[in-house]
Amino acid sequence: MDWQNLALNINDHCYRLAVFNRTTSRVDDFINGPAKDTQIIGTHSIEDFVSRVNALEEQGIIYMGTGISGGEEGAGHYVKMVHNGIEYGDMQLICEAYQFMRECLSLDVDAIADIFSRWNEGKLNSYLIEITSHILRVKDSDVQPLVDKILDTTGQKGTGNGRPLIHWS
Repeated sequence: MDWQNLALNINDHCYRLAVFNRTTSRVDDFINGPAKDTQIIGTHSIEDFVSRVNALEEQGIIYMGTGISGGEEGAGHYVKMVHNGIEYGDMQLICEAYQFMRECLSLDVDAIADIFSRWNEGKLNSYLIEITSHILRVKDSDVQPLVDKILDTTGQKGTGNGRPLIHWS
């Protein structure tokens, strides 16, 4: 989870923080898992979170709103922008790795999916690597890889919304 990595990074740089997620089991899993033995505080309600933030402010500790999806006060827009930039860079690298394996190494789609699956078991473990291995295994009704039928182009409708064009052969 992106918010978990951000929280661990902040903790690693000697800052105390409280985390909140409306799905309290995610907070509990995080506090008892990756955040075990850290100074990260888990909260189960927005009221608990706000009271902890207020108590910290009284001690001169500054609240840094980094909600991943924004929120009513605009918190997190910068964090989300940075996150998206990193994610788009990761997606570009995944595409280039796929293209290299397909065109230069002449691997078939299933072999490439296997490679992405192995990568996901090691240091490259991530959501994007995992779903890439799954997506590459999707077949069309003619049992051919669906990825081979998607054109490398986008279309515009004048609204700024790009959409992939799919070619069905």
